[in-house]
Amino acid sequence: MRDDWRLSGTYTAQKVDLRNKSGGTDASTATAEATSPEHQLRLTSSWDVTPDLEFDASVRVVDKVTTTAGTIDNYMSMDLQVAWQARKNLELSIVGQNLLDANHPEFAAAPISPAAGQLPRGVYGQLKASF
Repeated sequence: MRDDWRLSGTYTAQKVDLRNKSGGTDASTATAEATSPEHQLRLTSSWDVTPDLEFDASVRVVDKVTTTAGTIDNYMSMDLQVAWQARKNLELSIVGQNLLDANHPEFAAAPISPAAGQLPRGVYGQLKASF
């Protein structure tokens, strides 16, 4: 868009069709096929607010997946980051992940523990030093 603002997007359409060789007994083939969403979309915006302050936002939309362990409905998630380049080799940032929901499933867990596949909202700080 501008020198200080970058937009990017990706779209993935995939149809997974895995088969065992004749006589093969690998049971993970069906699992891998069933756990792959057919459609995924990601939009990312990065804005250099000042030469040493950056704001990033990312939105992701993932298609419904049906597995033997259950169905994962389609969902949308958003991540935000504010990063400050304190020095040439030192960056401090605050990151928020999965901000649209308190939690959402991203993989089907065993029926005994359905909460195992839930990803919670999270906020954390990060310090990156390079040498």
